[in-house]
Amino acid sequence: MIDFQDGTLELANASRFADEVRRLIAESAMPIHEVLLPAQQINQIDSTGADMLAKLHTDLQTKGVSVSVAGAKGALLDA
Repeated sequence: MIDFQDGTLELANASRFADEVRRLIAESAMPIHEVLLPAQQINQIDSTGADMLAKLHTDLQTKGVSVSVAGAKGALLDA
């Protein structure tokens, strides 16, 4: 489970978030097959954040890792 605390997923933090997800997967002692993003804290998302999520999802899928989003609100659902 990846915990997101910032409230917005945008140009200023999108790449840092993706890098952190990839780092946590790479450093895990056990194989990771699924990433769960509890999204109730994401209040805003811009096009950069939406693009990053789509690219991260595609990248992880090609590595056999599924991505699930839980608790998404309006901004994330609309992206």
